Amino acid sequence: GYGNTAVSQTGCIAPAGYVANNTDCNDAAAGINPGATEICNAADENCNGLIDEGIAVTTYYADADADGFGNPNASVSNCAQPVGYISNNTDCADNAAAVNPNAIELCNNNIDDNCNGLIDDANGVTSQQNISLCQGEFITVGSNTYNTAGVFTDVLASANGCDSIVTTTIAVTQYPIVSLTSSADTLCSNFLDVGQLTGTPAGGVFGAPATSTGAINAGTVGNGVYDITYTYDVNGCATTEIVTVVVDVCGGVEENSLSMVVAYPSPASENISFKGLELGAPIQLFDAAGKLVYSSKVNKDIVTLNVKNYAEGMYTLKSEKAGKVGSLNFLVKH
Repeated sequence: GYGNTAVSQTGCIAPAGYVANNTDCNDAAAGINPGATEICNAADENCNGLIDEGIAVTTYYADADADGFGNPNASVSNCAQPVGYISNNTDCADNAAAVNPNAIELCNNNIDDNCNGLIDDANGVTSQQNISLCQGEFITVGSNTYNTAGVFTDVLASANGCDSIVTTTIAVTQYPIVSLTSSADTLCSNFLDVGQLTGTPAGGVFGAPATSTGAINAGTVGNGVYDITYTYDVNGCATTEIVTVVVDVCGGVEENSLSMVVAYPSPASENISFKGLELGAPIQLFDAAGKLVYSSKVNKDIVTLNVKNYAEGMYTLKSEKAGKVGSLNFLVKH
């Protein structure tokens, strides 16, 4: 349907094999004519004077050493991949197939074998490390294991023959010998006993409910069986000892009354005052169920407590006077 502009005849009727159109640019190829679709083949299919126009192109890089990595400095842009070109451009030596980003860096050859921008960066190194171990611990360096103090040298071989030398200085710390004792195995909460733990060597850490100095106040920690720890650490090597202390209400001991101590008013609705307590003596307030609801020390001649938010019922004040423990009952009623 498209005629050859170089071959023509004139007449009133079109001869066989001739058309009135003369826009064909290659009359020997039926697939090339102004109505054809341009394809990627280095030819002008649609006779518009352009080759492979309108088709997306890709940049390809020369792979002269055929190692699968292209030369970033030798490229062409085309809609089809030329022979000897690839889309990768990460080769740093396109004349050496053994040199590419996947290669193993070799030692002492003055070549950047793996194209990471560094030459002979796999060369072996000499290093030193200082290690502290607790007795019984160990460290492995290369194929050797150490658990004693000293200075040790190891050669670490790599797959490409670039050996490294490591010098290890090891210090071994013995676990400290620790002891823990208590002034009493049982403390009486109703007598406000205070026990004292002693840990050696001094300077360790006491566990709860002991204080930082190792004291145990039976009047505040509550009844129970306590396994209390003492830990002493030397250079990260710690030893812990445990002692068991029982805190309980002690029976079979007569409580002395609090002589000349009075509570007023009773029953109390908002405040209750106590007169006659001994200065500096501990005081504790228990409800009818024996639960500790208040604890302090006498710091004035008349001690006044606010019981406005206390539940109604009988309460017991416990304290010491003249070296004796006693109690006093009073009623709260709103």
